[in-house]
Parts: sequence; structure tokens; C-alpha cells
Amino acid sequence: MLEQYNALVLQIYEGATDASAWTRIVAAVAEYLEAEKGLLLTPFDSPAKGGFIFPYGIGQHHIELWKSRYLPEDLWARRMVERGLFYEGNVVLGRDIATREELLESTWYREFLSEMDIFQFISGIVFTAGRPSVPATGLPFYRGVDSPPFEEEHRERLRLLMPHITRSLGVMFKLRDADFRVAASLEALNRIRQGILLLDQRGCVCFANTMAEQILQRNDGLSLGEIEGSDRTLDTVDSLAQAALERAIQAAISAPQADGTHHTQTVLVRRTSEATHYIVQVSYLPETNPYHLGASAPRAVVFIKADTLVSQPEPGLLQRVYSLTPAEVRAALALCDGDSLDAVAAHLNVTLNTLKTHLKSIYAKTAVDSRAALTKLMLSLAQG
Repeated sequence: MLEQYNALVLQIYEGATDASAWTRIVAAVAEYLEAEKGLLLTPFDSPAKGGFIFPYGIGQHHIELWKSRYLPEDLWARRMVERGLFYEGNVVLGRDIATREELLESTWYREFLSEMDIFQFISGIVFTAGRPSVPATGLPFYRGVDSPPFEEEHRERLRLLMPHITRSLGVMFKLRDADFRVAASLEALNRIRQGILLLDQRGCVCFANTMAEQILQRNDGLSLGEIEGSDRTLDTVDSLAQAALERAIQAAISAPQADGTHHTQTVLVRRTSEATHYIVQVSYLPETNPYHLGASAPRAVVFIKADTLVSQPEPGLLQRVYSLTPAEVRAALALCDGDSLDAVAAHLNVTLNTLKTHLKSIYAKTAVDSRAALTKLMLSLAQG
């Protein structure tokens, strides 16, 4: 156990200068605590407000639900604040803040935690609110409803790690706050099981998530070409599709800030291996997007889907979780197909003004601010 602890401490300090290391660190701490799932997160600041989330064992679709719907229902976070337990360095067990019966009866568990089989709880408090440029930060870990609860032994293990985590993360905030937030955002894209590319103002690829890299490495109708040395572009084997793709990319990166919702286009790209297509959707990214990468600040996002694998969330889920009306559900799903607003309105047999009203309401209820963000949310909720 001492050898594992020493190795873990060394790994924790890697996070001081490498933001991407925190994903591995959370996984290693979970193993040390014999936990099934875990998070490093800002519980009172969602990613849309500058917070971050590094998960272990928790899917992106549940994270999207937490951000947009269940953050106010977080019984554990609320109780820690109410009972004065949310102070730096403290380690809290689930039994300190809620009884088994209270948790079982809560909306937090019945509608949200139960879907992930999360019940047993332990959390370390890394930072509290009030520090300049440092948001309140927690490090919770979880087990299922049929697993044994965390005990004092686990509290002591995490308590010994907390000073090292606080120092390492504090250095990260001081040295590379922006890079840290970008790393958290990009890690979220890697957890989506659809190909996603971010393009800079020249239309060059500045980020490809894991699934996109896998798709492009197959060279099955889509590939990455190189221009000017290391710069990469999205290429196709179909000249007509290539021309349409270039037009879509140019329209997205040139879109004015105030009119970005109109600049989402879809291109079908023929695959060379079989008689199916990739569906390539190109969308504008607003300047406020969370993926800024210095000189390569993204201006557009590309979603790559195989037409035989396209999936959408259940309409009932959207109505239950986000209180969308049936008309808004139909509009949300149709908008993610990538057509222009005029085409979507015609498809739904509604006026353009009606569709814009639906879109405004959908944005407000789902806490997104662009069609690209809405598409990301729909893709994440479609995952099992």
C-alpha cells in the first residue's frame, strides 16, 4: 500500500504542468480508494460558466444531463454547504450528509444517480469558494447501491492525498488556467462516440477526437491531407463532395457572430469500402466556445457519422429531462441533421419564425447557445 501511495503522489504532481494528466490521476485515485467511478470537478460552476469536469467511469451523456438539468438537484453538494463541511482539505463520507433512506427517496438518486448505479459516496474538498481565479473544486468517488459503503480507512487514504492534490492543482491554475479548462473541454469531446473535428480560421484541423482519428485512419473515403508542413485538412475521394465540403467549411468559419445559427451544412461523402456514406456536418463555433487553443482558436466544428449508425435520443427523454414540448422535440432532432433553418422549417411544415421561436426555447431549456452545442448534446444523449 505504501508503494502504491508513493507512486500515486508522484503521478499527482504530473498534473501541475500537464493538464491532460488529470484524467489518469482521477482513475488512479479511484483505484486506490477501491471506487468504481469518480470525478474531479467544479460542483457549483458548470463548464458553460468556466468550470471543468474530469470523469472516471461516467459517460458523457450523464455529464451533459448533470450540467443542463440535475446540477440544482445535487443533494450531496447542497448538504455539504448547509452543514459547513465544504472546507479545503476536508473528506466527507456519504453517511455524513444523508441517510440511506433520504438518498433513496431523493430526485437526485431516483432520476439521475440510479441510472449510473451510483449510491455510496466519498469526496475530498480541494478548493472552496473565495480564492481569486480558483473555483470551488471537489474530488468525489462512488460505488453502486449494492456495494459496501466507504469507511474511515478510505477517508484517511484520501485525506493523506488531499494536500498533494491541492498543491498540484493550485500550480496548474496559476501557470495554465486557460490550458486546464481547454484540456477538460477536449476530454469531453473524446468521450463522444462520434467523429468530431475542430477547425481553425483557415479551415485546418486543430483537434480531432478519438473517434474521428479512428475514422480518418481507415482512409475509407475521408482522410487528413497535409498542407504547409504539419497543417491538416479534411479531404475526400469524391471531387463533388470535396467541393461541397470546402464550401460548407468556408461558410461556417466566415459566419458572423450574430447569424451563426444559419451556418450549419451537411455533406454526404461516399465511402470506398461499401455502398454507404459518411454524413459530415459542418457548424459554426461562436467566439465564446470553450476550445480556444492559442493561435489555433477553433472557428468551426465538424461531426462525422456513418449513415447506418446515426442515432438520436428518445423523444420521451428530451420531454422528461428538459421539459421540451413535442413540437420542440421534433425541431431539436431535425435541427441536428444539419440543414438550413429554411429547410428544417419546410420539413416540419412550420414557418421560419415559428422554428426560430422553438430554437430560442430549446436553447433556454437545454442551456446551450448554438446548433453545434445542441448537436453535441443530442449525440451524447443518444449513447447507451
